[in-house]
Amino acid sequence: MTTPMNRRRFLQRTASTACLTVPLIIPASALGHAGRIAPSERIVVGCIGVGTMGFGDMNAYLSVPEAQVVAVCDVKRPMRERAKQAVDAHYGTADCTVYNDFRELLSRHDIDAVDIATLDSWHVLHALAAVRAGKDIYVQNRWA
Repeated sequence: MTTPMNRRRFLQRTASTACLTVPLIIPASALGHAGRIAPSERIVVGCIGVGTMGFGDMNAYLSVPEAQVVAVCDVKRPMRERAKQAVDAHYGTADCTVYNDFRELLSRHDIDAVDIATLDSWHVLHALAAVRAGKDIYVQNRWA
């Protein structure tokens, strides 16, 4: 004689089945296997100001496996597009987001740190906004 199916029994069966199948559907890259860095070990970077100095900084981040550049911001469209092309070419995707307004980049919750390589007169404004947004910062200063 079989026990009639009720909600509690159904949930118990599906929960035990789910526990057995979940490890099979998690990609190895999410766990840091298959030659990739686990998302919990990766620093997601946004770059504000990608002119000569900022572009150099951005390329340095691209060479670090634990860093991932996901967004670039510059008031000059050619600079934004050149940086986006470099990031997309490096990762083999078209996922890099471009911004004209640095506040939009800072509002992203997935970005952990920002590189600021704007004109010296803008450093403080960008740095304070980044700190208030909870981001770690690196400020490029050509006078140091």
